[in-house]
Amino acid sequence: YTVADLALLDLGRADEATHLPQALAIWEQLGNVKDKATVLTVLGATAYWKGEWDAALDYFPRGSDACTRPGDLVSAGYGTSNIADILLDQGRPDEVVGLRDVIDLWRSVGHPGPVPAALRNLGRRALQHGDMTKARDPFEEARWADEDIGAGTVEDDACRVVISEYSRE
Repeated sequence: YTVADLALLDLGRADEATHLPQALAIWEQLGNVKDKATVLTVLGATAYWKGEWDAALDYFPRGSDACTRPGDLVSAGYGTSNIADILLDQGRPDEVVGLRDVIDLWRSVGHPGPVPAALRNLGRRALQHGDMTKARDPFEEARWADEDIGAGTVEDDACRVVISEYSRE
C-alpha cells in the first residue's frame, strides 16, 4: 500500500493515494514502528500537498515520535522541519522550534540532503520576526549546502535576492 501511494504521489495524483490509512493499520497491528513512522510521515506530506495543514500537523509529530522510539533521530528530524514549513507558511514563527538542533544532528551523521530546506526555514523564521540580519546567514548556508549536494533550487534564487537587497542597505 505504501509503495502504491508513493508512486501515485510521485505522479502528481495525490487524490488517488488512498491506501496509506490501510498501510498504517497493518503496521500498527504488526507492531512495526519503523514502517508505521514512514507511513505517518508520508500521510503528513500527502496532507500538506493537498492543503490539509491541520491533518499534516497531526501526522508529522506522530511520525517523528514513532521514529524516536527506536532511536531513529535522523528520520524524526524530518517532522521538525516539515512542521516548521507549515507553521511558517501560516505565519506562526514563534511556534517553530528545534531546527538548529536537527540541522546539527543531520550534519553530524553525514545526512546533508534535508539540511538546505531546514536552513531556509531558519531564514524565513528570522524574516518573519523582521530580523534581516539573522536571516542572511541561514540563507547563505542553505545556498552553500545545496551546492555541496549538487542541488540548486528556486528557493536559493529567492534567498539570493533577499541577501542582495540586504547587502544594499
